[in-house]
Amino acid sequence: MAVHAQSPPSPAGNERGFVFYEAFEGDSNSDGQVMILSSSATYHFNKHFSAGIGIPIYFDHPATSVTGATSSSGIGNVFAILSAVWKSPVLNYGTSLTGAAPTGDSKKGLSTGHATFDWDNRVNHDFGVLTPFVDIGAANSITDTRFFIRPFSSYGYLAHFEAGTDIDLSHSLSLTLSGYEIAPWGTQTVVSRVVAAGSPGKSGNVTHGRAFENNHLTTGSTSLTSDDGLNANLSFNPKPYLDLDFGYTRSVHYALNSVSFGIGMNLSTLFGKSYDSAKYIQEVIDMNRINFSLAAVAALCLTSGLTYAQHGHGAGGAMGGPGLHGESGMHGNTGDSAAPHSTGNSLKSASSQLTNNQHLDTALTKALGNLVPPGGLATACTGYSNLGRCISAIHVAHNRNLDFFCLRRTMTGEPLPSGDMTPCTATQTNLKLGPAIQTLDPNADSKAEATKGVKQGDTDINDASHSQT
Repeated sequence: MAVHAQSPPSPAGNERGFVFYEAFEGDSNSDGQVMILSSSATYHFNKHFSAGIGIPIYFDHPATSVTGATSSSGIGNVFAILSAVWKSPVLNYGTSLTGAAPTGDSKKGLSTGHATFDWDNRVNHDFGVLTPFVDIGAANSITDTRFFIRPFSSYGYLAHFEAGTDIDLSHSLSLTLSGYEIAPWGTQTVVSRVVAAGSPGKSGNVTHGRAFENNHLTTGSTSLTSDDGLNANLSFNPKPYLDLDFGYTRSVHYALNSVSFGIGMNLSTLFGKSYDSAKYIQEVIDMNRINFSLAAVAALCLTSGLTYAQHGHGAGGAMGGPGLHGESGMHGNTGDSAAPHSTGNSLKSASSQLTNNQHLDTALTKALGNLVPPGGLATACTGYSNLGRCISAIHVAHNRNLDFFCLRRTMTGEPLPSGDMTPCTATQTNLKLGPAIQTLDPNADSKAEATKGVKQGDTDINDASHSQT
């Protein structure tokens, strides 16, 4: 089943509404290259439940060295997903049920010709910069992931497991490290996307269980789809609407190395903004710079990955699947994917940026008005390494009627100012904005509130920056 299932992004600042998401992904290995464009629409009924549909389009380019391989493109399996998420200070839990119709062409390996399902369950908990998670599910087809897009479609019952941790490297950059296992039972069917229907494929014995290199269609025991391996993925969220990924997977069973990249865009968040002309032009310039840079990196990585594998250092990799991300289910976004991104000079503390730039301090103070905490903005931002995080926190405190200094302590560990008599019962410190909101206000949709605060903070800082020019 060619579906990446994950907890879809929430409509910023709301518990109900549509989210339209567009993703472009690529993968390279010794068997060739694949590009995937996927579109999805998700409706959030409230902060717990959502339902969505999506469709992927494949562009496969097998290597010329693969016997019987031809380039192909086409629509994959149209899918629908029902998701539920519950968050608490103790544990976050997400579950999703994904169903896919056999709309893909089985002759091209885009489908097995059967309807498929995947029921996934995920738990995680934030420990400062670490968010360990465990993912368990059951399906009748192997689900492709943002890390590993397999060179075949499969049909047969199986359980899938993944465990690892997300590491917050900064407020907009994170690293995911995990291990996975696919445990099938009963008869398994594999439809190759490497060998075309009617072509002989590679001659000789099957190596490393890679029957998909020898035959287009293979039916047999669990050894066809049994797999285990390791994942590493770097995620960068430079804007609230933009998700960038670069990943690597080592499949131990198939002896495959896969290098992948992904660009995801939350169109609802992007088009939901209200721009003046100057800010709109700047956003377009920023986005084009990001897309151009990523395209160059992606092309280099795909070419390098293909060359690397073809020279014998890796036994191949993955061939395609579309886009709601996650290792066989809900992945990672039950935490703080809406954490504020870097705004301003991250090499200087927020307080020093304001102290050294009186015009910026004055402009932000004017923009925030009565939201400025007692003592002034520079004093309030003490402890924050980034100005964007401080301004976002000020907005969140106002939006949720939280004590700003208690929220600051939860995020930075900075002590409460002397004379502040407001109770602050939070015991954890150095949390990202989303987990900090969840700690102080368990009933809030922390992800949506963090996104809302980030957007408000970005607007204030952009306006203040423009006022200085």
